[in-house]
Amino acid sequence: MNNFIKIILIILGVIAILILIFRNYNLNYVEREEKLLRKIGMVEKQAKLPDGSIINYGEYKNDKKPLVLIHGQMTSWEDYVLVLEELSRDYHVFAIDCYGHGGSSKNPEKYPIIENGKDIIWFIENIIRENVIISGHSSGGLLATWVSANAAHLIDGLVIEDAPFFATEEG
Repeated sequence: MNNFIKIILIILGVIAILILIFRNYNLNYVEREEKLLRKIGMVEKQAKLPDGSIINYGEYKNDKKPLVLIHGQMTSWEDYVLVLEELSRDYHVFAIDCYGHGGSSKNPEKYPIIENGKDIIWFIENIIRENVIISGHSSGGLLATWVSANAAHLIDGLVIEDAPFFATEEG
């Protein structure tokens, strides 16, 4: 019986340690993310459009080719944190917050792909001011594709990451 109690106590101890590790990892995610962004040198900025709308974005500035990253729904530009260090070696990175996300405007009239897309084109023309490679994940892939189709003269490359082309509704 004594060995049985020792085994139970060991198992409970291991479970307690795993719970603490899980808790610590999940409660400190934001701090880890911010530390990585500082290490990389990403700077959070905002662009104000003529109509007063705000596009929030992270930028890693260098003299390399501009890369625009567009996240999917329910995330923000910071969700690219795990790949930003590597991307920043080869690109001048602009990771934007779509409207309704992160620090960008929360105006539902700007949420549709056409309105959002027009403002990303404005961002490329007025903030970046040179041709870009554009990449979008999930719904950001749909948006990157729309921008590429409607401003092909500004786009040197398009990367689509798991965009739901066959699961969207008209509108």
